[in-house]
Amino acid sequence: MKLSLASASLSVLALASSARALDVIGYWGVHGAQVGEKSLGYYCDTGAYTIINLSFIDTLTNPRNISINMPAADPSNGDIIADIKHCQSKGIKIFASIGGYIANIGISDAATGEAYADGLWNSYMGGKDTSYPRPFGSSVVLDGIDLDLEQPNTAGYVALVNKLKKTMNASGRKYYIAAAPQCGIPDPNMDTLLKSVWFDYISPQFYNNWCYFTGPNFNYDTVNPQFGQDWVAFASNFKNPNTKLLLGVPAPNGGNGGDADVLPKVQSVVPDLARKHPGLFGGVMFWDCFWAGPAWAKSVRATVDAAGGGSGNPPPPPTTTTVKPPSTTTTTKTTAPTATPPSTVPTSGPCSDS
Repeated sequence: MKLSLASASLSVLALASSARALDVIGYWGVHGAQVGEKSLGYYCDTGAYTIINLSFIDTLTNPRNISINMPAADPSNGDIIADIKHCQSKGIKIFASIGGYIANIGISDAATGEAYADGLWNSYMGGKDTSYPRPFGSSVVLDGIDLDLEQPNTAGYVALVNKLKKTMNASGRKYYIAAAPQCGIPDPNMDTLLKSVWFDYISPQFYNNWCYFTGPNFNYDTVNPQFGQDWVAFASNFKNPNTKLLLGVPAPNGGNGGDADVLPKVQSVVPDLARKHPGLFGGVMFWDCFWAGPAWAKSVRATVDAAGGGSGNPPPPPTTTTVKPPSTTTTTKTTAPTATPPSTVPTSGPCSDS
């Protein structure tokens, strides 16, 4: 078959555009400057992150007054409003994370869930209803929310996410919804939610559980049948066919409770997952920015970029490949393809304020 220059160029560019960009997600905010947690802008300037979750909205008592509890946002640790804008100007998405290991965020019914969707939209994202207080002021518009629901009484979150997603879609701007469930399937508090609503990112916490990342029961894409499904199999339930399924791991030091550093295994597993699951694997999430520090986080980012390129910041430029149809030579840009389980109760993680 004769290949025209036009079709050759289009085919190669199609391969380039099909490469799935990968992300690095960190949590920030729970520790505070008094123990050495730097400003949000500091972590954005490391170049390690594509998304940072502000942690946490850990109490929900009034949908018209939703506050976020972040000791690290104390004025002595920089200007959080300026920092959010600075991070977004660098292409880093900033989400508000709801939940955590110690939280009071139960929503039991659909009407209350929809009321909280309105509250989140008008308090943190694109809403214009001035009767809602905006903790970061009207000039700050966050890019989405993250759900780390580790307590029961979550039935109303289906209505919350559905209402919020509908509002996001109608706004004309792109917003995101993320989740950080426990790695055991089914998650005791998020199973119905994960199978019922739209998520752009799902980052199972492969730590503090029987399915720990470095243990024999790590269940991203394989699992002992007596322990249920692995996450690749479970992904058939996702409502968004393009959901990114990330690898959630602990940072060193306090992030992993003093266990061995998982970085060497991250560096070996990430390329393998990206190769085996190019339409699903989404990158790496870790707890948290403080425990990781710049060097460790940048090592994770380098591993992720090598496997597929970051999505929050501009990906690496395309390489140049010469395409030679039968009678003509031209140069076209392209990019390189790319029983009952033990307890799942965590002791730390996106879930811990310690």
